[in-house]
Amino acid sequence: MPRPPHPAQNPRDHLGAGQDRGASAVEFALLVPIFVMLVIGGITGGLAVNHKLSLTQAAREGARYGSTLPIPPVPGQTEADWLNAVLQTTQQAAGSDLVPGQDNSTLCVAFIDGATGPNTMHLSMDTTGAVSGPTTGPCFTDTSAVRADQRVQIQIQRDLLLDAGIYRWPLHIQTQAVVHYERPAP
Repeated sequence: MPRPPHPAQNPRDHLGAGQDRGASAVEFALLVPIFVMLVIGGITGGLAVNHKLSLTQAAREGARYGSTLPIPPVPGQTEADWLNAVLQTTQQAAGSDLVPGQDNSTLCVAFIDGATGPNTMHLSMDTTGAVSGPTTGPCFTDTSAVRADQRVQIQIQRDLLLDAGIYRWPLHIQTQAVVHYERPAP
């Protein structure tokens, strides 16, 4: 049985020797920036989704809380007291994602009594944390507007700057919640 030639004696080893030198380094240098951009993009996208989910959950919690509170006229309570309680609950539920004076954020809370027409009251907080209201008008036009029911609306808007090292881009987050009011109005 013939013996295979020694690797150093293989004639194919000498053909094109040295042509593949450094190819893996070039491939690595071409692929690393793409890989890094994908990783940074994935992390930044995840942060954006996390902010959106946190604000959506806060809007839902605030609207749900507001739907269980008795609305004025309750002895010793004003419309502003009700709106402030719902606003503070929503703000606490959002935690660090909705801080007064942070990134052009607004929070609107409204109680809508569809049975008596456009009888609404709302309160909003702006970027400085200043609360305006109570005034009339809904926070937004919801799909329940054709029904004559009572409901609580919350709308949160926030502009933030996502920073991924060398990349920065603005992101506008807007979320809203509508919950049917569970207590009959007095």
